[in-house]
Amino acid sequence: MKTIWKYPLESGTTVLQMPLRAEILAVQAPAQVICIWVLVDTSEPMQTRAFRTARTGEPLPEFPRQSYYIGTVQDSNGRATHVVEIDPP
Repeated sequence: MKTIWKYPLESGTTVLQMPLRAEILAVQAPAQVICIWVLVDTSEPMQTRAFRTARTGEPLPEFPRQSYYIGTVQDSNGRATHVVEIDPP
């Protein structure tokens, strides 16, 4: 069955379990908590994926491969936080 799941992200790196081939649909910050919404097929096996949040101007660590930009959210003070997918640890 296909459905949409919501995952809250922590500051820094968040490691999540989600079904294989899950598709990131959106990143937003309702109630000031950054979340991603993901289209999943619940019949798929689970896999580990990792996401990194960083504010504008904050140094990012070196990643083992190309990181994938997911999106940017702004808080009520106009500060932007960017979300990238990285290789899981």
